[in-house]
Amino acid sequence: MNGTKKAPTSEAHFIEKLKQFEFVTQNMQVRVDELNGWKDKLQAKLVLEPNDVKGIKTDGALARQIHELRRQIGECVAGWAHGLDSSGPMRRLSEQFGGQGILLVFGKVNAGKSSFCNFLAERFKRHGEPVQYFYFENGKSIDTQGPFVEAATEATARIQGIRLGSRLILLDTPGLHSVTDENGKLTKSFTDSADGVLWLTSSTSPGQVQELDELREELKRDKPLLPAITKSDMSEEDELDGAIVTILKNKTAENRKLQEGDVLQRARAKLRQADMDEGLVRAPVSVSALVVRKSPEPDEALEGAGFQRLFGGLTEITEAATEIKKRKAAVLMLSHLEKDVVQPLSEKIRPQLKIMRTKAAEAAKSLDAAAPKIGSSVLDEVLGELADLLERHKSTRDTAAVHRELSARVHKIVQEHVARELAEYAHEMDAALVALKDGQYGAFDDVTEECDVTRGRWKKSAVAGAAGIGGAILGGLIGSLFPGAGTIAGVGVGEAVGGLLGGVVSSLLGEKGGDYLVETERLSISVGVSYTRLYEAISEDLRKRLPGAVAKVVERCRESVQQVMAEVTRIERVVDESEDELERLKEACK
Repeated sequence: MNGTKKAPTSEAHFIEKLKQFEFVTQNMQVRVDELNGWKDKLQAKLVLEPNDVKGIKTDGALARQIHELRRQIGECVAGWAHGLDSSGPMRRLSEQFGGQGILLVFGKVNAGKSSFCNFLAERFKRHGEPVQYFYFENGKSIDTQGPFVEAATEATARIQGIRLGSRLILLDTPGLHSVTDENGKLTKSFTDSADGVLWLTSSTSPGQVQELDELREELKRDKPLLPAITKSDMSEEDELDGAIVTILKNKTAENRKLQEGDVLQRARAKLRQADMDEGLVRAPVSVSALVVRKSPEPDEALEGAGFQRLFGGLTEITEAATEIKKRKAAVLMLSHLEKDVVQPLSEKIRPQLKIMRTKAAEAAKSLDAAAPKIGSSVLDEVLGELADLLERHKSTRDTAAVHRELSARVHKIVQEHVARELAEYAHEMDAALVALKDGQYGAFDDVTEECDVTRGRWKKSAVAGAAGIGGAILGGLIGSLFPGAGTIAGVGVGEAVGGLLGGVVSSLLGEKGGDYLVETERLSISVGVSYTRLYEAISEDLRKRLPGAVAKVVERCRESVQQVMAEVTRIERVVDESEDELERLKEACK
C-alpha cells in the first residue's frame, strides 16, 4: 500500500454533508396572515356581494343556472375549512420534523419504494448512523421495530417513514395509484409536508410521466424531483462447476444511459407542458438494490449498481430542500389555498360560469327574434277580434266601451304571448302603453241613402179641378151669346165654341197653374251604422303602437339577461383577480 488516502465516496459525502444542513423554518407569519386575508377577501366577494338578478322566474332555466352557481360557490367555500382540517396531519408532520428535511418517496404501486427505503436505512446503519422506523396512526407518529414489508403486491397500507441520522426523513406512502381509494387519499394528505421528491419508476416501464400529474402541486412550489429507475438489473444463465446457474447482473451502462435519457426528456417535457420549471427534474439515476444485497462485497457493488451516483443526486436535492424548509409555513398555506380554494374554483365554478355565459347569450339571441314575432302575433289576434268588438257596440255607438274593452283585451293578449314566448321572465307589459282614450279615433258613422221628396201635389189637384169648373162656366157663357148660330153634329155652334174655349182655359189654369204650387226636396235618410272608418283608425294606431309596446317588454327581459351576464362577468373578474393576487403573494413567499 502506498498510504494514499482513499477519496470519500458519494455515499459517505452525502451522509457527512447531511449533518451540516440546517433545516430551519423562518418566521413566515406575516406571509401566512396575508394568505389568510386573501382567502377572507375572496369569500366576501363571492358570497357576501352577489348581484340580484330581477325579472327572472325562479323556475326558469336561467334562474336554475344562477341557483346552481351560488350553490356551488357555497359548497366551495364550505370546503375550504374542511380542506384546512384535512391537511392537519400534514401540518403536524411538518411541525414534528421541523428541524429535519423530508423527502417523499413517490411512485407507482410496486415501484419498489419499501425495498428502496429499507436499502437506504441499511446503508446509514453501515455508517453507524441511527435509524428509526415509524408510522402514523390517528395523526400521531409511532416508532416501530424492523424494516418495511417488501412484497410483490401493495405492501404499504399506511404512511410510514424512516429517520435517517438526525437530519433526514424518508416517507414511504401508499401508491398514489393505489388499488384502494383510501390509500391514495392517505398519500395525498401528506405530500405537502415533503421538501423534495424521490420519484421511483421501475426499469420494466420507466418514466410513466402521467404519474407526475399527482405531483403537480408539489412541483408548482418548486420542490426538487430526483427520478430513480429501480430494479435496473437482469438475470443471465451461466455455467458454474458444470451446472447451469442464474446470475443477477446490473443492466448494461448503455441500456441505463438510454433509459435515463428517455426519462429525463419526457419528465422535462411534461413539466414544460404544464408551464412548470423543467429544471426541477434532476438527472435520473438507474439503481439495483438487489444486486448490492446479493453481492459478497456490497460496498464495492454500490458503484456498479448506480448508488454512488444516486447519493450525489440526493446531496443536490437535499441542499435544495433546505431552501424549501425555510418558507415551509407559507408553503403549506399556499398548498391549502391552491388545492382547496383555487382548484375547486377552476374545476367547478369556471365551468358553471361558462355554461351561464352560453345560456345567457342564447337567451339574448332568442329575445332578438321574440320581439317581432310576438308583435306580429299579437297584432294579428287583436285585429282579428276588432271587427267583432265593434259589431257588438254599433247599436249603442258606445265608443267608450269599445276603448275600455279593447285596451283590456290588447293587454291580456300581449301578456298571453309574452308568457308563452318569454316563459323565463317575470316581466309584464305596462297597460298604459296600449290604453285607448275615448274619442281619439272618432265615432261610429251613419249609413245613409239620398232620395227626392215632392211636396204640394194636393194643391195642384185642387187648382186643376177649379180650373175645369171655371172653363165649363166660361164655355156656357159664350154659348149663350150665340144662340142662333146653328148646330154642329146636333150641338149648337155657340155651345161648341164655348166648350172649346172653356176647356183651353181650364187646361191653362189647372195643369200649368198647379205646377207652380208643387215643391221637390233631396234628403239623406239613415239606413244603418258603419264602423269602417273607426276600424281603420284603430288598426292604424295599433300597428304603430303594439310593436313598440312589445319591444319594451322584451327590452326589460334583455335587461334581466344583461344582469345575469354582469354577475357572470363579476365572478369571473373576482376569480381572475384573486388568482393573480395569489401569484403575487406566492412570489413574495419565495
